[in-house]
Amino acid sequence: MTIYAAQYLRMSTERQDFSIPLQTNAIEKYAALNGYEIVRSYADRGLSGLTAQRRPALQELLRDILSGSAGFSVLLVYDVSRLGRFQNPDEAAHYEFVCNDAGVRIEYCAETFSNDGGLSSQLLKNIKRIMAAEYSRELSAKVARAQLALAAQGYWQGGRPGYGFRRVQILSNGTVGRELPTGDRKGPQCGRTILVPGPDEEVQTVRRIFDLYVTQRMSVRAIARLLNGEGIPGPHGKWPTHTLYDVLSNEKYVGTNIINKTVRRLGGLSQRQPRRSWVRAEGAFMPIVGREIFDAAQARRLRAARKFTDTEMIQGLKQLYRSKGKVTSRLVDECPDLPSSQLYCLRFGSLLSACDQAGIAVRARQRLAADRFRASRSRSSRHNGVCGKAVEDLLPTLRALLLKHGSLTKVIIDNELGRGAYSAAAYRFGGGRRMYALAGYKPTSNQERAFDLSPSEGLTQADADRLRDGAPGQAT
Repeated sequence: MTIYAAQYLRMSTERQDFSIPLQTNAIEKYAALNGYEIVRSYADRGLSGLTAQRRPALQELLRDILSGSAGFSVLLVYDVSRLGRFQNPDEAAHYEFVCNDAGVRIEYCAETFSNDGGLSSQLLKNIKRIMAAEYSRELSAKVARAQLALAAQGYWQGGRPGYGFRRVQILSNGTVGRELPTGDRKGPQCGRTILVPGPDEEVQTVRRIFDLYVTQRMSVRAIARLLNGEGIPGPHGKWPTHTLYDVLSNEKYVGTNIINKTVRRLGGLSQRQPRRSWVRAEGAFMPIVGREIFDAAQARRLRAARKFTDTEMIQGLKQLYRSKGKVTSRLVDECPDLPSSQLYCLRFGSLLSACDQAGIAVRARQRLAADRFRASRSRSSRHNGVCGKAVEDLLPTLRALLLKHGSLTKVIIDNELGRGAYSAAAYRFGGGRRMYALAGYKPTSNQERAFDLSPSEGLTQADADRLRDGAPGQAT
């Protein structure tokens, strides 16, 4: 009788041009010697054998076998490693058991043992599975060491170059080759790649982003709105804020190559490495922005991420006054140990009010300018005088709205108190979260994500006293 069989083929990389033909040739010879007729073929080309999840041909094979209508009773595989280099040998045994249980026997054509279930074959098969897994572990360690060594020399170790950069091929003799488009390989195994500045419009956009963030003090969200409004294309179309954060924080824009920030080996989860394990190569690439403006951007990012309490902000103003003899918004913004002047305005109503709480003498000219600014803001507001009300006067109104509607939203506040009332009230309270907390309302998760006036520190003792004296609901 003719026994129908299927063959499973796999090669790890696309550069193994002869791997699939060699496996096919060996399996066909084995099938002819044993009287098998190959009726189905499954092939995973250029795919790692570490897992089964990323191999569509193997998954299709298992589905056909488990369906009970595969049309073959023998599965021919070149050797144990072609079925997979699973790091847990029990995983390979599991897939073989699934096939056997469904009536399909697996035979390895190039192995020295026959897969007949005997003691010697079972022992050798398990040893081969362990050896296949160990080969992947050793190869992974060798490749990782080579990549770290090449990165320390300034060579790019794969991945997208990022906005403003392009990959350039370095030939084996050290000469500069052609520019590599997206998805193109560097060529020979001994070849290398480096990063060079890309098109001039991308380079100018990167420099403009740093200028807007550092010199003009624009927020990342405002920069994204500006670039998208002008129709400047980003790396993937529009400019989301997380892409701008990547640009502002990546040291490759000052010519530094960094690798080993995260490690993902053998198909496992990505793990973040401590800073001491990073491999850095200064001057590896031609910089797009200067080190001074890049460091200023990092200082502003760190300052924005830090959570200051009211006491820390007041003490910081006192120290600034002792060292400079005066306090201005420019000096506050330039000091890396203080939050921005905008946060002082959000938290205390104005920088002038913060100075008053710190006991700092303010010049009459500064106080007059602040009064004029507040007066012009009140005249231009269209939200029923919310800007001019004190926090204590606004709380009963907000609590009444909470009792009436059962919740607080920007739409409810603007509809009840006038257009722009939510923004004005949030400004008076020092942020939307603090305003909701004092009113006794716990925002939803969507509202938490939507806040753009968002100093998220805890309540002061005075705020807690107000809540304890009769604020309804649950404050957070």
